[in-house]
Amino acid sequence: MLSGQSINTVLMKHHRNGYSPGGKREWKYFRADKPNDMWQIDIKGPFTIGGKRMYALVIIDDHSRFRLSCRLFTHIETKDVTEELLKCFHMYGSPTKVLVDHGPQFRICSKDGASRGGLRLSMPLFTIPRRRVRWSGI
Repeated sequence: MLSGQSINTVLMKHHRNGYSPGGKREWKYFRADKPNDMWQIDIKGPFTIGGKRMYALVIIDDHSRFRLSCRLFTHIETKDVTEELLKCFHMYGSPTKVLVDHGPQFRICSKDGASRGGLRLSMPLFTIPRRRVRWSGI
């Protein structure tokens, strides 16, 4: 497995890591064009609440930043993600695509039910920084 630094070194060599040849970052911010165009799912935590380690499963609409779901779990499995997605589909309709990270809950989910019915799960090649940017040139 390659380290993040090794990948970044190769990307820098080919000017594909978000930096222009002059060394200045060229951030490209993104946002879905309309509601239900893209949802984002993330797991936050662990948090300590009442002496228990808890994780938050958060689902938002990328365009409006509306919180579709936020549930606490002591641990999160694929079935929890799938159940919460199905609840959101029932309440808000289905998005065109869902942006997730490389967590094990999402890798299995993309092979199972959530990829059916025309929904496309979008997994970034690299972790998207907190400020919601895409690397230019990738």
